[in-house]
Amino acid sequence: MKFTSSAARPSPAGPRAAAVGQVQRLEVTRDTTAAGLLRELARWDPVAPRDAGRPLSHPAHWQTTGASEQAGPGMLTGDSRPPDGTAYVSADYRPLATADWTDYRLRATVGGLRGTSNGVGITVRAGSDHPVSLSVGHHTASLTTDGPAGTGDRRSCRLDPSATHWIAVSVTPRRVRVSVDDETCTVSARVGGGSRREPGASPSTCATTGRSASGPASPR
Repeated sequence: MKFTSSAARPSPAGPRAAAVGQVQRLEVTRDTTAAGLLRELARWDPVAPRDAGRPLSHPAHWQTTGASEQAGPGMLTGDSRPPDGTAYVSADYRPLATADWTDYRLRATVGGLRGTSNGVGITVRAGSDHPVSLSVGHHTASLTTDGPAGTGDRRSCRLDPSATHWIAVSVTPRRVRVSVDDETCTVSARVGGGSRREPGASPSTCATTGRSASGPASPR
């Protein structure tokens, strides 16, 4: 087992790290304060899906990525506007604390969808060897599986045209199942996780393009 201070993906001590033989470590230097160390330990401390209800209600638990440096999921929920010219915004939910999630469900409401000009995405198993990405637009939905060799299977279906859609996602070690608008569109993908090589289903990531907004998501 090797230790590293810089990992390509979240790898705290746990099944994922054991599978790849590398553990991400928390560095403590002479400049580390007690308060700072406690904050970092809280960020790394594993959390179970059942203890992560209504994650969008806790802005501090989100790590913003994409084109903006703004903290929290405000631009996903519509609580704040992205800077002019921003085409893409995304945020990861507690990537270290959720690295070894395997069985959970989430629900989300997405709104503000207009034609083909914007859309909302949710990625589960993010940071694993087999992430699965859902994309929802005004009248279409698609589910894409990725693997070490690149993009794999992609499945899609048409939705009743609407500015708002309701999403339900179920994640297990070997399958991701998505329903949109109470089973109007149901797609599923088999994934390669659940083995000794890749045991964990990793954290969910919400992303939005254009001006659309994602409502409260509740992992269960």
